[in-house]
Amino acid sequence: MIYFILVGLAAIVAWNGGRAFQTFAQYRSQFTLRTTFRTVGVWGLLVSLGFFLMLYSANGDFGLWQDKSRVVEIIIPLVMGIQAAVLLSPADENALEILLTYPRPIGWILAERLGLAFVFQAAAAIAGILISFLFFEDQMLGLALIRWIPPTLLLMGVGAYTTLKSRVLAFGVAIAALVWFVGLFFAPLLLPGMPVISPLDTIQPYLWSINPYLLPQDLGWEDYWVNRALVSLIGCFLICRAGAYLRDEEAVLLGATSKRRIHMVISETVEGL
Repeated sequence: MIYFILVGLAAIVAWNGGRAFQTFAQYRSQFTLRTTFRTVGVWGLLVSLGFFLMLYSANGDFGLWQDKSRVVEIIIPLVMGIQAAVLLSPADENALEILLTYPRPIGWILAERLGLAFVFQAAAAIAGILISFLFFEDQMLGLALIRWIPPTLLLMGVGAYTTLKSRVLAFGVAIAALVWFVGLFFAPLLLPGMPVISPLDTIQPYLWSINPYLLPQDLGWEDYWVNRALVSLIGCFLICRAGAYLRDEEAVLLGATSKRRIHMVISETVEGL
């Protein structure tokens, strides 16, 4: 079943990626990087680097933080998830009505902001990984370079989609932080065979596949790469859903889907009669 879900998500993400590429080709000359940079800022980059310096310089046994090679994998997804949640909130966006009148889709704005924030976090991740490799003898450099990406994509999708659907910026931040907390600190309970309360025991054998912080030694390398692929695809799927939501301009402006607005208009008309 997990492999069917994997293939289905891959097909959906590929289809949405094709549509995104068509949009890119149509509006490739309409980047607004200077405005996007002012909106995104460098606070996410500075926060990540600050955490790296603090945790790399810490001495003693700090549980999860003792493994210096995992610092990047732990910090970057959380910071990126919070950034994704705050970068575009319809309820807090200035001049939203004007943005919706532009020929370029508003989803392009989200793509630019998420893309720039991801580039900054990737730079921070590479710096942190190099520090870990040079000073803490992390020999799995290839794995360290890529294992932070799946949880980062997942929390990006969770943060962006939750904020857009709820129209509450703080709720998007809270859900992204909650997913990070559960995935990190309760990761052992998501492994098959671990005792859990009912009715979670019925789905617990499958939870390893969406565990954002699964380790290669937990279930083996084959299951690890299946997990990494599925976590990445879920994140990409949520990002695509966030973009699809932005295509409904009425939903973005009024907080209701077009179908819901039609039902509301019909109900009000019937009540008026």
